[in-house]
This record gives sequence, structure tokens and C-alpha cells, in this order.
Amino acid sequence: SVSAFAPACNLSETPWGFKAFGRFFGDDDKSKWKEHDACCLAQKYAGPALDVKMDVGFEDFVYVNAPVDQLRCRQFRDVAAGNPNVQLDFNERPGHDHSYFFVATYMEDHLKFHAEHLKH
Repeated sequence: SVSAFAPACNLSETPWGFKAFGRFFGDDDKSKWKEHDACCLAQKYAGPALDVKMDVGFEDFVYVNAPVDQLRCRQFRDVAAGNPNVQLDFNERPGHDHSYFFVATYMEDHLKFHAEHLKH
């Protein structure tokens, strides 16, 4: 199982990713970027069933209010929907942003999610 709070899901396609991946992997070979991009990985994932839980605050300044959606969580949702090996529990949380309080509010849900998977 995998879970994340407001993750940056498609870094090979966003300004944050251009900056980060360019520094980590260089600007010359962008195929290396896709090897570390969650959307690209989920799209081609062919392993055993993978359960993913994702929560994002609907008031997150880099998600819905920014000129560019830096997180691309909806893109990951759409990619996961096209791969039967990736089961996504996707939640946009109204009234929450990118703060500690958002994470604190839903942390127990994520712990229960992983605990349930550890039982199997």
C-alpha cells in the first residue's frame, strides 16, 4: 500500500518538476524524469495489485488556486483509473489547504489504510 497527502504527481510536466528534475537528473535526458514521475510510473505499472490512498485539500494554493496546478493529483487519478493494477482511493477535501492541520485531520485514516493492508 502507498499513501500520500497532496503529492506532486506529474513532475515531468510541471514547473516545479522542471526545476527539481533538471537539477537531479539534468536537462539533457528527460526520459530519466519519467522514471521518477508518479503518473508515468502508474501508467505503466504491471506488478501485483497496488492500493493507493491520496488526500488533497481542495483549498490547496498549489492545487486549485495557482495559475498552474503543480500537484496534478487529478492527472494521477485519471491515469490510475486506466490501469487495473492500481486501485486509488482519491479524496479532495473541501475546506482544507496544504497545512499541518490538513495532514493531522486525515492521518488516522492513512494509518488505518496501511494497517488493513498489513493484515493481509
